[in-house]
Amino acid sequence: MCGIAGVVSNKRLDVDSISMVNDMLKTLKDRGPDQMTAIHPNPGHPGLCIGSVRLSINDWSSKGSQPVSNGDGSVWAVMN
Repeated sequence: MCGIAGVVSNKRLDVDSISMVNDMLKTLKDRGPDQMTAIHPNPGHPGLCIGSVRLSINDWSSKGSQPVSNGDGSVWAVMN
């Protein structure tokens, strides 16, 4: 089972806010011990940071790494 965390704000996130997403993911580590990633995905939306923890599975060539984006990186998502 995966875990998802994030912060959304109408203001630019500071280092403490981004660190908070990593702290949230650490509390979910038992749900997805194989990968933990948090990103600040889009400079056009400086108030967004998303992340996930996940179990590795045999799947697509990307091995299911998250967060995922569309081809030009303008849309990002985390999912279970």
